[in-house]
Amino acid sequence: MGLTDVAGVFSRYFVVGFFLPSFFWLLILSQTLSLAWLPDLYEKASSAAEVLVVGGAALLLGLLLLGFNWQIYRAAEGYPLWNRRDRQPFKAICDFFIVRERKRFDELQTERDDEKKANDLRANAASRLDYLFPERAAVLPSRFGNAIRAFESHAYKRWGLDTVAAWPRIEALLEDREAELNADARGEVAFFVNTALLTLASGLLLVGDQIANQPLDWPSTTAYLVPFLVVYPLYRGACGAAVRWGSAVRSSTDLHRLDLYEKLGVRRPINFEDERKVIAPAVNEALVYGYPIPKDLFATGETEKGS
Repeated sequence: MGLTDVAGVFSRYFVVGFFLPSFFWLLILSQTLSLAWLPDLYEKASSAAEVLVVGGAALLLGLLLLGFNWQIYRAAEGYPLWNRRDRQPFKAICDFFIVRERKRFDELQTERDDEKKANDLRANAASRLDYLFPERAAVLPSRFGNAIRAFESHAYKRWGLDTVAAWPRIEALLEDREAELNADARGEVAFFVNTALLTLASGLLLVGDQIANQPLDWPSTTAYLVPFLVVYPLYRGACGAAVRWGSAVRSSTDLHRLDLYEKLGVRRPINFEDERKVIAPAVNEALVYGYPIPKDLFATGETEKGS
């Protein structure tokens, strides 16, 4: 099974974000684990067959990662700590990381509001604050989580529109090139997140292999530290990729929110305040809670649509 065969069946998002991390992870493990931990089928296969075995296993692992994608992202965003912050020791750990993230938030906010600073420095601080953080009260215990939550809250802060509820509808309205850019951004995030996860898993497997089989002597075992040293740079790469993904989502939401209103049969906003205080809240209630849109918000001639 070659890469071109996989790419022909699955999307580039899957290939880049899930298959490639799985393929290279399994390939590296096949060369570093002791033979006692490798299946007999792999040991008896030829070199070409070994690649096919690794490719097939990578495809299954990639599909498994895709199936658990939401849970993996939630863990990377810090929600396991956030959701258990009402009990110890999770509260202490969560508070520690939240304090650290809020300190970063406060530093950027102070730099943004400091009139003694040069305008370009203030503008840079304002941009980083917008792209890296949601509101201060909504800060999560992880950089990755805050980068994701920052673009999830963008449409609400700017237009009054609930991004999480509106985005699946807006995504369906994207033109091919826009959809491709968004998919590439998502694939980049998935690549870094899954590579970081699999790298951490490889470190644990190699340590277990060393304890069980002792394939390396003492000086050589220091190589087993490499996966743990690489995980954090990969995580920071995921944070940067999340910001770029957020930029794509923000742009598409800004450009297509009016198309969403039209598809729902809602009239176009008269002005900024009309959208934030009248149109967007009604759309949010319809999408999130299933409440009917008030008839006085229907576009002319579209009274049946959106009810």
